Amino acid sequence: MLSLFTTVMLQNPKDLRLQACLIILFVCSLLTGLLVAVAEVFPGTLLPEHLGLSREGARMAFLAASTVTAVVASYVLIMGRSLLSLHRIQAQELSTAEQRFRSLFSQSPDAVFGFDKDGYYTSLNPVAQAIVGLGESDLGVTHYRDVLTDEAMDEAGFARFDKGFRNAAAGRTQTFEVGFVNQHGERRDYECAFLPIVVDAGVEGVFAIVKDVTKRLQAQENQRILQRSLESSDNAVVVVDIRSTNLPVVFVNPAFSQMTGYHESEVIGAPVKLLTGPETDAEDLARIRQAAKAGQPVSLTLKSYRRDGTPFWNQVSLAPVRDEQQQVTHVAAIMNDISEKKEQERRLAYQATHDVLTGLANRALFEDRLAHDFALAKRHQQQLAVLFIDLDEFKPINDTLGHKIGDELLISVAQRLTAAIRPTDTLARLGGDEFVLLLPDLGSSHEAEEVAERILGELSQPHLLGGHELYISASIGISTLCKDLERPEKLLQQADMAMYKAKKQGRDTYEIYSRDLDKKLARRVNLRNELQEAMTSGQLNLHYQPLVDRSGSFCGLEALVRWNHPRKGLIAPAEFIPVAEETGQIVHLGKWVTRQACRDAQKLVARGMLAGRMAVNLSPLQFHRPGFLSTLRSILEETGLPARYLELELTESILMKDSDGAIGILNALNDMGIAAAIDDFGTGFSSFSYLRHLPVDKIKIDRSFVSNVVTNDKDAAVCKGVITLAREMDLTVVAEGIENADQFEYLRDYGCEVFQGYHFARPMPIGQLLEWVEKTAGDRSGK
Repeated sequence: MLSLFTTVMLQNPKDLRLQACLIILFVCSLLTGLLVAVAEVFPGTLLPEHLGLSREGARMAFLAASTVTAVVASYVLIMGRSLLSLHRIQAQELSTAEQRFRSLFSQSPDAVFGFDKDGYYTSLNPVAQAIVGLGESDLGVTHYRDVLTDEAMDEAGFARFDKGFRNAAAGRTQTFEVGFVNQHGERRDYECAFLPIVVDAGVEGVFAIVKDVTKRLQAQENQRILQRSLESSDNAVVVVDIRSTNLPVVFVNPAFSQMTGYHESEVIGAPVKLLTGPETDAEDLARIRQAAKAGQPVSLTLKSYRRDGTPFWNQVSLAPVRDEQQQVTHVAAIMNDISEKKEQERRLAYQATHDVLTGLANRALFEDRLAHDFALAKRHQQQLAVLFIDLDEFKPINDTLGHKIGDELLISVAQRLTAAIRPTDTLARLGGDEFVLLLPDLGSSHEAEEVAERILGELSQPHLLGGHELYISASIGISTLCKDLERPEKLLQQADMAMYKAKKQGRDTYEIYSRDLDKKLARRVNLRNELQEAMTSGQLNLHYQPLVDRSGSFCGLEALVRWNHPRKGLIAPAEFIPVAEETGQIVHLGKWVTRQACRDAQKLVARGMLAGRMAVNLSPLQFHRPGFLSTLRSILEETGLPARYLELELTESILMKDSDGAIGILNALNDMGIAAAIDDFGTGFSSFSYLRHLPVDKIKIDRSFVSNVVTNDKDAAVCKGVITLAREMDLTVVAEGIENADQFEYLRDYGCEVFQGYHFARPMPIGQLLEWVEKTAGDRSGK
């Protein structure tokens, strides 16, 4: 029994209930033995029979109790050791479990927050600390409301967080997503799992496992956007699995079906070659296969076929799709039907080399043909000619009858020119009413003249257009190939110069280029460039020529521009003013002259030395230019010169062009207080009938009449007639170019009132003018 007792106790060290029962049993046996022993030692106090035992039985019981006591003592010692060992094992297991939990807590890639039931932080792993910026000192005293401020989390996010916490604190696990601005100021998206902490069937707090899902959500959003973009794209998209030999289609978007006519169900799993046809270039297909095999992108245009067999130009851009091992598994192709673009390119290519209106070659094609035929003629020592054809007086027809008739006339001219040339010749329209003809492989230069004469004859025939019988002529310039010519475009330039010479010769004719034309043109081009530099580098200056009255007294000034070239010296105004008028530089030049003349006039006014007005010459371009009056006002305001000291000299040509507009401008000048004078009167289409309607104060007789007034009766009659009629119209007459006393006295006797010329004073700079005015005033006062 004792052996069994011990065995049972030792084999079940962890069954505490069983061990407790056995111990109680042995304790009872021990007590029985002790009672028997007491009865023997103290007779009469406790008899064995009181316990139902004989004396022998009592001795046996005592012996058994002693044995049991020894056994129990041994057991207690053994059990103590076993329990101690068991405690150590349990403590070790508990420590291991705690370390495992601590490792899970601290090493977790996700943030782990511990809260008590009230929402105060009780623990944070390193990831959690990095998010909210809390430390050990914040545990137990910081509530999540202190962290989840309005700046860190929006109202809806906080509501989800707060509700999730309360549900978890009530024992219900919660999962949700929320946005939060971390301690670094970065807004991130987090997936939160709230787990109740249950101890002894009660919730003591909440664990929050927080995963940063910003990248995942962004990837999902990108995936969604990509999917929607592909589905809504106007470009067809098809994805092919290149791991299979037949290259099956695995995805198409709706645009693919719309472009090709194939339904999605017809192409998924089908080979991509279903889009090819008899005109599909095999080299293009080989490029696609090679690029797919090499995993490289490629873009190309090939002819593909729709479901109904109609071809279309397909612009394809292929990009490889790689798996996680960077192996190419698919190819994504973006397709664009560019058939209309191809057709437009074809039309544009034609338009790029042909004139839209007439269908003739344009400048680009002509220059290409010219370069080709020029090189060929040089190589084979052949003759070559270029004819520059400009229609005469085309603009009046266009302006009076309208652009529609003008265009029809240009088409008719193009047809006439085409009929007059060979198939090997190149006829081009450069624009407007200008045509150019290339004549290769000529026997001699005379053949070019014969073609020019034939063209003039063809064009001279009437053109019946829209009920109108129109006649048109042309001026033609001819240039031929010479041995020392190196650039083909030079032929076109030379023909252009010869054409302008034909215009000057009376039009409806042709002229052949000569070298003197080149020299004149080169001089004009150089003069233009140098004039531009002169206006910006201070090479121009003003000289002033005084005007005197009948008594010889100073009564006005005329500003005259002078150009002192650093290398060529003084360049005459008659040489550079016409160039400035042709190129439009006269506008800027005129502004400079007016501004400088007003500045110098103001200097004279300030000194009390200006008698009369400062006269400034105007060009037609200046006078009729929009903003002329406002520019003039700003100059007067800038220089401070009162308008009553300014006079503008106009030529008759200015007043004859748009006379109604000219009268309006002259009236505006008169209202401003600025005087107007007609310069070079008598050299143009002088007419007193229009002169009486113009608000002008003065006319100037041209020097060509004054120079011979004493010796030529006709010039004298002209001068006398002008003076007489002008006096009747209350106009002041100025005689220009007075070079001697005879002229002065002669015209003064006729009644002329103001005089100008070398006889009185030459044009002089402002410094000399001041001296001249002072000297003249002194001489007068001395007399």
